[in-house]
Amino acid sequence: MEKTVITTSPADCPENCGIIARVKNGRVIKLEGNPEHGYTKGFLCRKGYRYLNRVYSSKRVLFPQKKVKSGWKRISWDEVLDTIAEKIKFFQDTYGNGSIMHFQGASSWGATKQLVKRFFNLLGGVTTIKGSLCSGSARAAQEADMGAFEDKKFLTPSGKFEFLKEFYKERENEFPFHLLTPLSSTWLLSLILEEEHPDIPQAFINPNIARQKGIPDKSRVLLKSISGELIAEARVSNIAREDTILISHGTWIKKGGGVNQLTQDLISTSGNMAAFYSTTVSIQALPSA
Repeated sequence: MEKTVITTSPADCPENCGIIARVKNGRVIKLEGNPEHGYTKGFLCRKGYRYLNRVYSSKRVLFPQKKVKSGWKRISWDEVLDTIAEKIKFFQDTYGNGSIMHFQGASSWGATKQLVKRFFNLLGGVTTIKGSLCSGSARAAQEADMGAFEDKKFLTPSGKFEFLKEFYKERENEFPFHLLTPLSSTWLLSLILEEEHPDIPQAFINPNIARQKGIPDKSRVLLKSISGELIAEARVSNIAREDTILISHGTWIKKGGGVNQLTQDLISTSGNMAAFYSTTVSIQALPSA
């Protein structure tokens, strides 16, 4: 039996795109954009079309798991809730509510996530964070570029648009390149399956820098920052400025390719968020295998 279900995407997508799901015998077999949706009007991005790969992945975790010495053990929901309740009660009674920190990102935009905030409010309040681990810097950048809506002024000393003249001058000799990880059209956070990750991250560098450093296209390079280092595959391209290294996505940290190995454990200079775009790096060629 086949049926059509009108739904949407709650997966970290602010647009909440309208989706038509084709379901056959209880299994979704196709996703497509809903032309009746008032905003997306039938459009569905590549990530949306690929969502079924995640839903039906053989590696998707379907049941609660508990870490034990031998690995992971499946447990019941009752045991999960009892364990969490015991931990919360212990810290609440021993150190007070302030010892509990609640952080909630936007991995899901479903309405039920608001129940978690309600729970901690009813608990008596707990420690929360200021800023964002994700979109805080983007919002700050938009205000700097376009001006705040309230007063129509830019976040600069003059209140007008100003070109950036200096950026981390104290580190420019040791780590002369700005590391940027721009949004990719094919990747969205946890929608990336492990088997879809590349074996090694790709670092895009400007042709002039590649010539100066003796870095051939598709060769291995070593990126270093004040916090760590990362081995990547060089991709020589004019999309990168001479002062910039671009990495659109890395690999899983457990595979040694996590780009966050290069970022510092600090808050960014604007936006009150993780300092992804406050990272500068060096790059050098590695001997061929």
